[in-house]
Amino acid sequence: MTKNPEALARQQKRTQMRREQVLAAAEQCFQREGFHAASVNRIAAEAGMSVGHVYRHFDNKEDIILTLCERKFADYINHTPGLAVHTKMDADAVVNTALDDFDWLVDPVQARYVMDVFAESGRSERINSIVADQDYRLRHNARVLLEPYFPPERPEELECRVEMLVLVLEGLMMRTVANPEGDKARLRLAFRHLMRAILQ
Repeated sequence: MTKNPEALARQQKRTQMRREQVLAAAEQCFQREGFHAASVNRIAAEAGMSVGHVYRHFDNKEDIILTLCERKFADYINHTPGLAVHTKMDADAVVNTALDDFDWLVDPVQARYVMDVFAESGRSERINSIVADQDYRLRHNARVLLEPYFPPERPEELECRVEMLVLVLEGLMMRTVANPEGDKARLRLAFRHLMRAILQ
């Protein structure tokens, strides 16, 4: 018997809600225990459902990890400089735009998760593929941001500045993980100075 469109829409909504429930539970487990220690059994318990229900929505734990990785990196890309700037602006305006998302970039929970994904990429080809795609997108956005500031006859200088920006962004997360109680105001000031240096 074919379901009517309304019934089908309700079922799809319930399925999506269940997937979100599993992902939210998995994220909590991974933050507490890491990718390896957090089992599907623990994720199911955190979600308040049976293990069988988890497997209805995801093939295995790696499938859950991959889905979360893709989301986290999409968030990360959306909070890095480049997407909001398409034309040459005053350097201070560019720096201020970059600083709009500074608090997200130095959030210890977000930074630790991204660093965990980087570490896991050495053990999983599928996760490594996601990391490689993220790196490509991050570099593309950095190039879009910086291209107006460097003449086309000096492509090597542009690529060097792209590399500098990526180093600053990824280094910012590493500093946050290494020193989560560090002085955020000082880190923000250092980020401002580095951004200005890259744009010069």
